[in-house]
Amino acid sequence: MQLEIPGSMSLFNDRKGIKVAVSFQPILPPLKPGEKWHKNVKAKVINHIIYIHEEKSLLEFLDTVIDDIDKASNLTFSIANQSGLLDTNSFTLEYTINHSNSKDIPIQYIADYKTLIDKIMTLNHMASLFELLIMEQKLRGEDDNEASKDEDEGKRRKLDQPQRRLSKMKTLRGLHGYTLAKIEAVLTQSAIQHLLMASIYISPISI
Repeated sequence: MQLEIPGSMSLFNDRKGIKVAVSFQPILPPLKPGEKWHKNVKAKVINHIIYIHEEKSLLEFLDTVIDDIDKASNLTFSIANQSGLLDTNSFTLEYTINHSNSKDIPIQYIADYKTLIDKIMTLNHMASLFELLIMEQKLRGEDDNEASKDEDEGKRRKLDQPQRRLSKMKTLRGLHGYTLAKIEAVLTQSAIQHLLMASIYISPISI
């Protein structure tokens, strides 16, 4: 007869574990140079259902969640040994417990996850369920890199303007220079004529 090890089986959902409705919001895929997304466009949310044992650690919990979602395989995290800080630079975590006041609660420390499990245990619902929202974020520096790429692309486009535009500008400059020279000559001749006309009315100075 095989002995059942105490604590090895979950107390919830026919011993499958606590039910977790995971919603993963990925970031939009990268665009080609010169392309832009419309305002408020978001990638499609991916929904999954998993079961987690109430005795699992935060590390084991996150490994299970990330492994279950194909598009979340690039998410990385670390947990500090002393403070229990969950260091995630590529995503955020929030949970909501059904039939409770716990809504949109962030998970940033091991203690936050422990509080979540304690609340589930306190509710004592055999079919306990909570919702988990994972929001993927751009890595630090990606926005700056994209802005730099757009700026470089803009400069390249300016340098690649058709040669005929440059020729047209030279032609306009030539016409503009000719017009100014002609106007200057006309004004000079007019000034000389006015001086000659004025000299007729100047009486000679007697000595």
